Amino acid sequence: HGAIYANIAMNHADLVIALGVRFDDRVTGKLSEFCKGAKFIQVDIDASEINKNIEVNIPIQGDVKQALKIMNDKIEPKKNIGPWIRQIDKWKKEFPLTYEIDKKSIVPQHLISELTKLADENAIVSVGVGQHQMWAAQFWDFNEPFRWLCSSGLGAMGFGLPGAMGAQVAHPKKQVINIEGDGSFLMNIQELQTLKMENIPVKNVVLNNAHLGMVAQWEDRFYKSLRGHTYLGDANFAEIAHAFGVKSESISKPQEVLPALKRMLKHNGPYVLDVKYPYNDKSRGHVMPMIPANHSYLDTLIDAKQTLREYWEKKGIIKE
Repeated sequence: HGAIYANIAMNHADLVIALGVRFDDRVTGKLSEFCKGAKFIQVDIDASEINKNIEVNIPIQGDVKQALKIMNDKIEPKKNIGPWIRQIDKWKKEFPLTYEIDKKSIVPQHLISELTKLADENAIVSVGVGQHQMWAAQFWDFNEPFRWLCSSGLGAMGFGLPGAMGAQVAHPKKQVINIEGDGSFLMNIQELQTLKMENIPVKNVVLNNAHLGMVAQWEDRFYKSLRGHTYLGDANFAEIAHAFGVKSESISKPQEVLPALKRMLKHNGPYVLDVKYPYNDKSRGHVMPMIPANHSYLDTLIDAKQTLREYWEKKGIIKE
């Protein structure tokens, strides 16, 4: 679900420097099609990770920080990278991250875009696992490093709330926001008691579409929408939070978004904002772009209707 322009740039690179990465399938897609024209330098402190998924040209076992220091001393600056930067800028303009506005129901991507404008510039954002995680990564405007808390490859549903709590305790003067889906929030919802008792002022935004959204998306795309216990029911997380003594409210209309976000951020203590919106299959309900499992970046679903390959074929662009 990464940006199309980033994946295009990656697959047009002639050199990939991999620092502490394992080249899992969520990064590479189909291995035989990944960065076919590139040479690889892989740095990892764990020797078992090197050459595990990708056969690299230069394997380096060691600490990334030390390896980078040595590389910096050896690298000669390239005089003219202007054409490459301009090409990337062109891809960015051609394939921006976008969403459709709905006048009748809340669009989660829009809510996140509005929240990032209202939040502190150095706010810390924690997420669980699911569609909300992807949308937060796509539409939150990060201005500083070390502001994004995510379980990443571990895929730990329910990480968002305890992750945010830890960040808030470690940084009591910073604004900490937990963006969760309803399914992920349920995994550690008992920690609302800890929020209340310790008065940890984490702001929780629960994107509540009554589904395990990411799994439902795969069901829609690849399993003819056959539901395997992915409908969760219409839970009211505002009432649940209220039962714990945590300030809360529930919204479901677009015009309620901005006032509710402002109230939440203004509140001094912990807060739960239950954001109800419908799950829409194959439209706004799906995270786009999307690369299906074991496919290349050319098979990226740009939207619900076409792939990057189809788009480029229509334009007559050489793909390789």
